[in-house]
Amino acid sequence: MVAFVSPDYTPDLDAVLTDGVLSRRVLGWFVDCWIVGLLVAGYFVLATAFTVLTLGLGHGVYALVTLIPLAYFWISVASPMSATPGQALCGLRVVDNETLSRPGAAQVLIWIIGYWLTIGVLFLLLGIAIFSVRHRALHDIVAGVVVVRSRAILPPR
Repeated sequence: MVAFVSPDYTPDLDAVLTDGVLSRRVLGWFVDCWIVGLLVAGYFVLATAFTVLTLGLGHGVYALVTLIPLAYFWISVASPMSATPGQALCGLRVVDNETLSRPGAAQVLIWIIGYWLTIGVLFLLLGIAIFSVRHRALHDIVAGVVVVRSRAILPPR
């Protein structure tokens, strides 16, 4: 059996950090999906106009639509906000699991790629968050991050 417990595990701190995080993550995910959908729809309008203006020669711009979700998540989580707009609206932040500070850009990229691989392989793998310490999903564990309540993190002095 694998335990997802760090050596400095303190249940009281974890309860403060992650109380109600799972339901907030789901709600934030729906908000983010809606925002990404709007961005993709806007991109398709622009790509169609570009394709028409170039008489079909610019149809390759449609391939770039796959970068929109990646850029959306990476830019927003790597920013000082340390959360997607949906997560921030729900009072959540993505932080490093050990230091509880902002994750690095590489950690965020690993987190996002792991998330999309987890969704692509089997959506049910996200259920690990129900049973793991700090309610971390598989991509959280691999990237070394945790999603916590924003108000539980004190700003650095």
